[in-house]
Amino acid sequence: VLALEGEPEITAAQSEQSPMHEAEAAERAATEITVLTREHVTTVADMRGEISPEVMDEIAYIQPDFEMQVHSFSGKSAQAKVGVGLEEASDVSPENGVLVALLDTGIDTSHPALLGRIFGGYDFVNGDESINDQDTYHDQGHGTGLAGILVSNGATVMPLTVFEGGKAYTSDILAAIRYAEEHGAQIVNMSFGSPCYNQALEEAMRESDLLFVTAAGNQLIDIDRYQV
Repeated sequence: VLALEGEPEITAAQSEQSPMHEAEAAERAATEITVLTREHVTTVADMRGEISPEVMDEIAYIQPDFEMQVHSFSGKSAQAKVGVGLEEASDVSPENGVLVALLDTGIDTSHPALLGRIFGGYDFVNGDESINDQDTYHDQGHGTGLAGILVSNGATVMPLTVFEGGKAYTSDILAAIRYAEEHGAQIVNMSFGSPCYNQALEEAMRESDLLFVTAAGNQLIDIDRYQV
C-alpha cells in the first residue's frame, strides 16, 4: 500500500507479464499485492526510490486503498436485536455445515445466540484475535446483527474484523479474503459498500472459489453504477 501526499493509500498489483525467471515466478503469484505503508513512502519519488526499476516494471496498476462504509445496525439497538427473530438462543437453527466468513465489525461473542456457532476469527484492523473488543463494543453492533442472521439460518460464523469506526480499508479486506480461503470458509458475507470502482477487490473476488454475498441498494445507489 503506497501513500501519496494528500491522497489515500494505494495498492500496487504485480503484472502477470513478469521478467522474473520461471523458478522465481513460481514462488510468487502473478497478481501478488505489494504492501508499503506511509513509513516507507509518501510521494511517487519516494516510491521509485524504495522499489527497484525492475519491480516497477512488473506493477500492473496502482489504486487507492479505498475506504468501505457500513450502514445501519449500529450501537445498542443492534446489540439488542441480534439478527431476525433471535430473541432467545433457542431460535437458532441447527447447524447446516456452512461456514460463512463475516467481513465486518467485531461481534459480541458472548451473546447466547452465537455460542458454539463461531469458528476462528481475526481482527485485521489491530492485527490480533480480539474479535470481541470491549474498547469498541458499540462499534460491533453491525457485525453482531449480521452474525445473528447467519446463525438463524443454520450457518457457522467466521468473524473477520475489517471495520473500526465505521470504515474499512481495501488492503484489510483483501487480507481477510485470503484468510477465509485458507481457513475453510465457503461463503463470504460483505455487507458494506463504496462509491468507487475497486479493481483490486473485484479481481480478488473473481479469482476466488468462494461465494460472495454483498450489500446492494445502500444510499439508493444502483449496482449498475457501483458493482463492488
